[in-house]
Amino acid sequence: VHGVSSSFCGLAYHFYHTKMSGLMGTITRLYGRWLGKELNRYGLRVEDLYLPSAELDRALTRVPAEELVARQRRILRAHDLFLKKTELPPEVQAQNTPFEVYLQPHLKRVQQEALEQKFIDSK
Repeated sequence: VHGVSSSFCGLAYHFYHTKMSGLMGTITRLYGRWLGKELNRYGLRVEDLYLPSAELDRALTRVPAEELVARQRRILRAHDLFLKKTELPPEVQAQNTPFEVYLQPHLKRVQQEALEQKFIDSK
């Protein structure tokens, strides 16, 4: 299971939920479906794939404890499944919510605070 940047995952989430028309809309919907299926295979959410960073670490301190435990379990289970070259049973995959947001609001707030601090420091 490979990590991706939070901006990439944010884009993937945005494209999946944006109603676009034409060829670009078709491509983004197909990509969103593919990404959802891949995440479901391992029981992950798109925000579970964010690469480690200082901002992510600060955002994770704001996530409720039960969601943090669930995130760790999803990641460990995905690593285990990947190493065993297997995937979750279809009935478990059907229960997964790959695009459910739990981290993005906290991450946005941390980024906003960093910008505010940078502005304050520049004065």
